[in-house]
Amino acid sequence: MSLPSGVVTFVFSDIEGSTHLWETDADGMSRSLARHDLIVQEAVKRAGGVLFKHTGDGFGAAFESVTGGLNAAADVAAAFHTEKWDGPALTCRIGVHTGEAEPRDGDYFGPTVTRTARIMDAGNGGQIIVSEAARRLVGPRPPAGLTFVDAGEHRLKDLGEPIRISRLVGRGAEDQRELRTLERAPHNLPVQLSSFIGREAHIKEVVDLVRHSRLVTLTGIGGVGKTRLSLQVAAELLGDFHDGVWFVELAPLAEAGLIADTATNALAVPPDSTLPADKRLAKFLGARQALLVLDNCEHLIDDVASFVDVLLRACPDVRVLATSREGLGVSGEALWRVPSLRVDEDAAAVELFAERARLVQPGFTISEDNLAAVAELCVRLDGIPLAIELATARLKMLTVDQIAQHLGDRFRLLTGGSRTAVERQRTLRAMMDWSYDLLSDEEQALLRRLAVFYDGFTYEAAEEVCSGELLPRFAVLDLLGRLVEASVVTFEGDPRPRYRLLETVRQYALDKLVEATEADEARLRHAEFFRMASRALSAALDRDDYSVMDPTTDDLGNYRAAMTWTLESDQGPLALELACNLRMYFWNRVMYRESLRWLLASLDMVEDSDSLFVPVAAAYALTDSTNVSDVEATQVILPRVTRLYESDLDVSVRGLLANALAAHTMNSDAREADDLFRSAHELMRSAGNPRWASAVQNRFLTAWFMNSLESEAEITRLTEEAVAAGVSIHGPVIRVTFLTLAEDYDAVLDITDRHSPVDDWEEAMMLVFRAQAERATGRFDGARESLRRAAAVVGANSPGPNDWQLAMLLLQVGEVDEAASGFRQSALGGTQPTPDAYGRMNVATVWAIVASRRQSHATAAILGGFIDGVGSRSSMRLQGFDRRQLDEALEESRAALGSDEYERYHDLGQDTPWEELPLVHGDPP
Repeated sequence: MSLPSGVVTFVFSDIEGSTHLWETDADGMSRSLARHDLIVQEAVKRAGGVLFKHTGDGFGAAFESVTGGLNAAADVAAAFHTEKWDGPALTCRIGVHTGEAEPRDGDYFGPTVTRTARIMDAGNGGQIIVSEAARRLVGPRPPAGLTFVDAGEHRLKDLGEPIRISRLVGRGAEDQRELRTLERAPHNLPVQLSSFIGREAHIKEVVDLVRHSRLVTLTGIGGVGKTRLSLQVAAELLGDFHDGVWFVELAPLAEAGLIADTATNALAVPPDSTLPADKRLAKFLGARQALLVLDNCEHLIDDVASFVDVLLRACPDVRVLATSREGLGVSGEALWRVPSLRVDEDAAAVELFAERARLVQPGFTISEDNLAAVAELCVRLDGIPLAIELATARLKMLTVDQIAQHLGDRFRLLTGGSRTAVERQRTLRAMMDWSYDLLSDEEQALLRRLAVFYDGFTYEAAEEVCSGELLPRFAVLDLLGRLVEASVVTFEGDPRPRYRLLETVRQYALDKLVEATEADEARLRHAEFFRMASRALSAALDRDDYSVMDPTTDDLGNYRAAMTWTLESDQGPLALELACNLRMYFWNRVMYRESLRWLLASLDMVEDSDSLFVPVAAAYALTDSTNVSDVEATQVILPRVTRLYESDLDVSVRGLLANALAAHTMNSDAREADDLFRSAHELMRSAGNPRWASAVQNRFLTAWFMNSLESEAEITRLTEEAVAAGVSIHGPVIRVTFLTLAEDYDAVLDITDRHSPVDDWEEAMMLVFRAQAERATGRFDGARESLRRAAAVVGANSPGPNDWQLAMLLLQVGEVDEAASGFRQSALGGTQPTPDAYGRMNVATVWAIVASRRQSHATAAILGGFIDGVGSRSSMRLQGFDRRQLDEALEESRAALGSDEYERYHDLGQDTPWEELPLVHGDPP
């Protein structure tokens, strides 16, 4: 019987768990599989279909009618359900799909066949999954005894857009398990707009390799398909990783320091200003089971290798799948070279050409007339997928024969077998030279200029940056569309419209830009565009309009590129403005270190000129260096901020400088910091700066540090004025702070129980104050839960107030050993980084109580003296409830030592430097 053509219904099946069954009972499996084959053959024949493929563990059948395909699928499921197996009982998942297909040499190729296989993959044993295309052709009445159950829209393992599918229920196909689609596990695998061709055996081989090796690196020349293969492997492995599969694109990065930041963004790791990105990622992944796909590692190979090595050592259940031109060289790495597609006449390279050609010429088919020419062209292109796709894009203007003739001797270099870096670069250039030469002068000019964009761009950006000589503004859209059609630019519509260059294309185009002596002009236009965009960003954030955050993240690579170029080309004022305008974005993303790096670099290029950006940048830099405890940076910037603050500057800017000095001073003297915050508020408010309320809000911390209610009336009044004026301020946090200081714990519990926080920071702060109130009122279980919830908001087990409060809670209930060991392991309780004055006082408090409870009374007295010394020098005091808990412990030590001996140790502690304190840096007794 001949194979059907035109509109064909395909039925594919696969035995569930066949590998395990073969491994555990090979003889029995042989008997069961023989029976399986007979059942399938009879069912397909009875329904009028043709078996065209046998995979060993499944089959492929083709039918002229959808009804025939559905009946065959249901009959197979029914027979399997009732069969008395002479070996292991078999169940199979079955997929049914209908679409255009033409047979070739006894087999089928193309997207309909590929889609059927993916639909089958979505099912479990005992399930029949049917595409919407097949279901629509059947109409409202399926074959007798069968019912369609709508399963909704799902993304399949081909990584395409979601499609609607149904389960066919009846005649033994009753399994109701969750479908095996991409929704079954967390991931960020991007949608692919074209189908994945061939490489089924490669996918299986790499999947098995990842399951047995913690680091697998796919290597090969540019354009061979490393990225696409890694995505397909990741999709296959979704079910293996409970905590997800995460794609991390490294190609846009220009420096190694951004690797960890990019990974944390991809995984949505909760922000934590106390840890650098690499440590935050390691902590987040420490106990999780996840797969990271690190794509395009070659340009940062040494640094990626170090990053991966540290990550794998710190996270035992994390695996990494990397793509790179060469191996990372990390111990335990498994290398897998991605080969070119097979290029014989019935192989994947020809299939890829045919499918991509249909996107350009919808009626294109492989026939006897063109098969040899297509196969020859694929050979000439060395089976490299990118080269094949670029070739098919030219079918609008050239025949297959003409494309082959045009190649001439261009690709002689592709036949070399060397894997040296020089050889790979020459191969890529030859391929890109060919594609580039086929573009018009205007298309070439646009492609060259698009190379200045990193990690994609919008149409508006392309129009502004790339128009000019040869390219009128009105022509950019049409030319951009032609580059998309030519597959040298890709378009993404979700979540926001965006264009991208493949990284290999971008690097080639950048070389062409330099050759055309257009690089400086294009980069300047690029930087100027993003200067204007950064102004709009800063203005929006001043209005508390956070809708601009995600689009800015899209363009973060472009902002970084603009900053880098301005610094390298001595464009100091432009660099300074970019750094200042971006600072609030970095602040909201808790990316203080990156903000500080740009600010300091741009400040280094300018003197204390009349530009208001100089003092603004200095103020921001001091605040950021304080937040990340960068002592060296603080020492560099503090004198400049002090000098600028004392000069005759704009009132609003002086307020910003005062606010930065206050934040820095709060580490050493809370009262002086409070006075500076007051000045900052008054200066900024008089100038109409909408950020004046931030200085008011900061005073809740100084009040807390001083354990003082003296500023309550003033700060409460100012908070009410800010709210009335529509100025952003966290009023509930301020109110609860003063209620806690007044020890009105019932009111604290009532407010935090009813309050709905506006953001994560407010939620975390309210939970911390609630835990304080719960500790003070003996609600210990509630305090533990509040601290756990706060940690979940800001990042699991993040160091800071939560660690200290938990230690104090454990001491309060008598769990001294647990308190000591847990606090010792936290960043606050350990030796790095050195805490500020208030932090040192808190750390000493925990260890003083531990020492007293363990009868180390001299140590407790020394630490008590240190605490009082810090308080006298910094105006800082422990809050009433916690001070009483400390005093009770110190009174026990006084009683044990005697007053004179206690005072001697206490006086010694007042003058003991932090670095020499007992217990803080040594093991508890």
